[in-house]
Amino acid sequence: MKKLYLTRMAPNPRKVVLLLQAKGIGIYTT
Repeated sequence: MKKLYLTRMAPNPRKVVLLLQAKGIGIYTT
């Protein structure tokens, strides 16, 4: 659900990937 929300907020999918890699790491580790 968070992924879809980020994709909607970010106009560019590339930014979403960067955000997922930056913040996603913490989400996946937890």
